[in-house]
Amino acid sequence: MTIAAFYGEGTLSPTALPSIVKTIAGSNFNTVIFGLFHIGRPSIKGQLLGDLIFNNDIAATGGAMTTFVNPTPSINWAHSMQLLKASGRIDKIYLSFGGAGPVFGGPVVDFTTIANDIMKYNDNGVPYIPTTSDLYENLAAFREYFTMVDGVDIDQEETRDGASNAGAITDAMIAFGNMVIDVGFSEVTFAPPSDDSVVIYQNAAVAINNAVGRSVVSRLNLQNYGGVSNLSIWTAAAAAIGKAGNGTEPQLLAGADANGFDSDSIYNTFSSLRSPSYAGGFVWRYDFISCAPATYGTAVINGLNGGPKPTNAGPC
Repeated sequence: MTIAAFYGEGTLSPTALPSIVKTIAGSNFNTVIFGLFHIGRPSIKGQLLGDLIFNNDIAATGGAMTTFVNPTPSINWAHSMQLLKASGRIDKIYLSFGGAGPVFGGPVVDFTTIANDIMKYNDNGVPYIPTTSDLYENLAAFREYFTMVDGVDIDQEETRDGASNAGAITDAMIAFGNMVIDVGFSEVTFAPPSDDSVVIYQNAAVAINNAVGRSVVSRLNLQNYGGVSNLSIWTAAAAAIGKAGNGTEPQLLAGADANGFDSDSIYNTFSSLRSPSYAGGFVWRYDFISCAPATYGTAVINGLNGGPKPTNAGPC
């Protein structure tokens, strides 16, 4: 089965999602990625260190979910996500942390915050998130609430290979990924933004798989619309990551930014990226395909597989 995924932001919020569950379930997409989540920091008014934020709203604080996820008795974010899974069409749901920003009026610094203010090192020099930290307790609350979610996506765009902070940010990714599995999620996926981040992403994924003892890093969502263009270095990275686990390599997904593009353009983009190395593709983001998600989903799949171009729709 070809993977067809999309990232979504405010259009997938607790209040917006219920009205589009049937539309998403009726599309040809099979993976939904909720984003973007961020790590709270006291420098932002109203936030505590380790709060979990969905865009600009606090979703978990003090080890508990907030009313943001259940604003009224009839609106339940987890229930809406469960309906997506129950449809039989959506088989994977992920929560994505990070991104390029801007957020809170400035750049994204989620993994910088982890590195500088939360992460510790054990006696063997392995980075970790303390179980007593608010971040750990809040993510544990997420796991308890989001029982239908398969894993967490790491979209770290705060540094690049060779930068002075590359080592610390890599360690923050490792600590965060290990915590994701420790609290009970099954998978970690990555969203590399550019070819000059391949060392960081490979090193983090290898360390996570080694720490867990199996292949939990399951997908690399490559931002071909950003700075990813050299597929060969990512296939090599996937092989190294799989070797560090139980031999199962992460699946590679090609990516397209749908902002301002009709479905014909999306089809053409994925057709140009067609390769047996890709297990599927994703689009950024649902807002840009919301007028015809079924058509855009078909464009992703058929573009990658060489199928017919669907009747054009959009731009949305």
